[in-house]
Amino acid sequence: MQKDVIKYIYSTSKGLFWEDFTELFKSDGLERNDVKVTLFREVFYSKTKTTLHKKFAKAFKKVYPTVYKIINKNKPNDNRTKLSHEMMTLESEIFHKILANLYKKRGCDALSIHDAIVILDTDKTNQYTPDEIEKVMMKVYEEYNLFPTCSVDYYDP
Repeated sequence: MQKDVIKYIYSTSKGLFWEDFTELFKSDGLERNDVKVTLFREVFYSKTKTTLHKKFAKAFKKVYPTVYKIINKNKPNDNRTKLSHEMMTLESEIFHKILANLYKKRGCDALSIHDAIVILDTDKTNQYTPDEIEKVMMKVYEEYNLFPTCSVDYYDP
């Protein structure tokens, strides 16, 4: 396995990927979310296979050349949106399973917002700690051999 593939797997599994690129583009004054959106637009969800006029794609290709080639192989000429659609489908499948497990097995009042799970402040939900809810989420991710980092944020309206 190529070194850049190992580095990519490590950085994504440890939750360092976005931070690495945020640091790389620090001089541009971009926030983490700006970096994330731009990388998705220029690399993962881009309908073109070129880095022309794409500063972030060029940086990604330089750091992860083998991964960049793999991504572009999954963008066939007749269907350049194949990879992005497969990624969104997989994310939907994972979150559907997480919500199903939280609803059915735990009785939690939960919903998803993009790549986050929101647990409502109700009597049914309050009986579970954030660690217990995170275990449900991680169990689903493990079914896909994925090990993301999770964080808990509290919101008070």
